[in-house]
Amino acid sequence: MSTGASADLICVYPGQVDEFWPYAEPFLKRATEKCGNWSIDEIRRELGSGALLWIVWNGTELKAACVTRLAEIKGEKVCQVLVCGGSDEDWRTRFEEIEDYARNEKCVKAQIQGRKGWARIFSDYELAWITLERRLDS
Repeated sequence: MSTGASADLICVYPGQVDEFWPYAEPFLKRATEKCGNWSIDEIRRELGSGALLWIVWNGTELKAACVTRLAEIKGEKVCQVLVCGGSDEDWRTRFEEIEDYARNEKCVKAQIQGRKGWARIFSDYELAWITLERRLDS
């Protein structure tokens, strides 16, 4: 972190999501407004349906938040990152913990969808597809 303070990635126990949501929501809302197929309300519903909330905590303040879910795609178990937002300069290291979680859950893949800039951070991920979008109402 730029402040020199170390931070930890913490998976929030599902029964405590309501307690942490007011602090994580602003990070996630900004991320959903920038890109992706999710609204903040849909993300919140996913957290009530088995998705997990991860937070980056430096001991003093919440620095970032992320939401993952497990899915079966074409017969394979996949850990999907639905949204991720906040200020953290070490996302690649943080995701190693999420990847470890995914392996423990017998996932064969981890997927991240987001802005093109994520490809620089996750250079060891393969670019499987992109999402192109065009407005038809203007």
